[in-house]
Amino acid sequence: MSMIHEKRNSEPINEISKEKEKFEYKMRPIHYWNFETDGTWELEIHLPGVKKEEIKLKILEDMYDLNALRENVRYTLTEYFPCAINPRSIDARYDNGLLYIKGKIKDPLADAIEIKV
Repeated sequence: MSMIHEKRNSEPINEISKEKEKFEYKMRPIHYWNFETDGTWELEIHLPGVKKEEIKLKILEDMYDLNALRENVRYTLTEYFPCAINPRSIDARYDNGLLYIKGKIKDPLADAIEIKV
């Protein structure tokens, strides 16, 4: 009777461990915003254990998309900026599990055409 019980218990464990090897956890990383009065912004994103080569960051004027891998964990974060930013002003650095991104808020009149009166 104990042999049958052991056999029944070992089958699900093997199936679960096989599924765990394939499974990838998705996590939304902790992140903090800071907007300054001088027209700049900063974003700090926590990516513990992620190698720099595994970080993919795309930024548009109104949103950003981040994907990063660590072993069987995928960090993913896609958000709209609360205001238009200047993507060409972006500076990013990664240090000890923290991704720091900073840039300038776009001047709302930067693309305006001056009309002579």
